Amino acid sequence: MLRVAPSVGHLTSDHWTQNEHFGMVPLEAMAAQRPVIACASGGPMESILDGVTGYLCAPTPSAFADAAALFLQNPAGASKLKT
Repeated sequence: MLRVAPSVGHLTSDHWTQNEHFGMVPLEAMAAQRPVIACASGGPMESILDGVTGYLCAPTPSAFADAAALFLQNPAGASKLKT
């Protein structure tokens, strides 16, 4: 798992997240009260409400970068996501 500053959230590699059928990594991040960025497939689609508990995105580096930029541009907004 790739990590961002603890106050910001967690990023997960698209290699694992894209194929993560049960979505355990996002659940672990949310249990640590961190917002999540994950691929919009498999288990993460069941456990993450896009824009509410984290961000779901396409399995591309640019999509992950765009979602991470939302956290980095607005850390207070990231902390307001319900986890």
